[in-house]
Amino acid sequence: MNINVKEAEILQFYAKQAAEHPSERLTLRVSHIKDVVRHGRLIADGIGLDSHGRAILDAITYLHDYYQVLQIANNAPDPHIHHSDPIALEKTLFGNGKIDDYVGGLTVFDKEVIKTAIVQHAKIAVNLPVDASSHLILFCNLIRDADKSAIYELIEEPVYVLRNDHGYTDDQIKSSRSKDGIVTGVNPKVLVDFTDGRSILNEDIKTPADWAIGMLGYLYNVQTDVALKNMLQSAAKFVGNLPFSAEVNDVVRGCYYRTLNSLAVRN
Repeated sequence: MNINVKEAEILQFYAKQAAEHPSERLTLRVSHIKDVVRHGRLIADGIGLDSHGRAILDAITYLHDYYQVLQIANNAPDPHIHHSDPIALEKTLFGNGKIDDYVGGLTVFDKEVIKTAIVQHAKIAVNLPVDASSHLILFCNLIRDADKSAIYELIEEPVYVLRNDHGYTDDQIKSSRSKDGIVTGVNPKVLVDFTDGRSILNEDIKTPADWAIGMLGYLYNVQTDVALKNMLQSAAKFVGNLPFSAEVNDVVRGCYYRTLNSLAVRN
């Protein structure tokens, strides 16, 4: 049986949530979902995914932030759990059969793939049993690449993102100062983690420069060439627009060049 991703029904659901609970945050989240779908399709083209795989990836990208939309609209069963928590997905998509309203023709294994990929997409790294099938691992990697690629499109203008998405003032951005005024420049732990090739934890991001280095860390562990190419193009624009002092800009740009060097060695 062919898989039928019911795009109209999914988009209608998102539009209904946005209409009932209008907010810029919800509008941006739905826009992000559409961007992830678009990047997922570019990746599918790049790796030559077959029609079944394309439908699975479409379903994953369309639904990966489903619970977060419910949370923003104040319609989630539990507003406090993470939007990729298995319990969240079980309550809203899989335990009640809602997934079948949005995607027709799924087998039990197809549903397991979709659910697993959504659960894994927001983790620091894919965390599956050592005997996990290559099928599961593939789609976990593809949604992560599509999600990162969509996020990266938005960072090309770092001042806009820092001001509007993170609430920093222009003075805090220029001086790379934390909102509480305690930390200026770069948190040493952020620099150590980045240098060691580890993802930057949200709790360690104190300043605008920390955020910038954390975003460069997204370039680690990108699995597909098409995603990496798009992200590197955005990263080049990003570092060209760094708004910090010359000294801090040099630190962040050094992280960028370190990433490029590691990618060159890998390839």
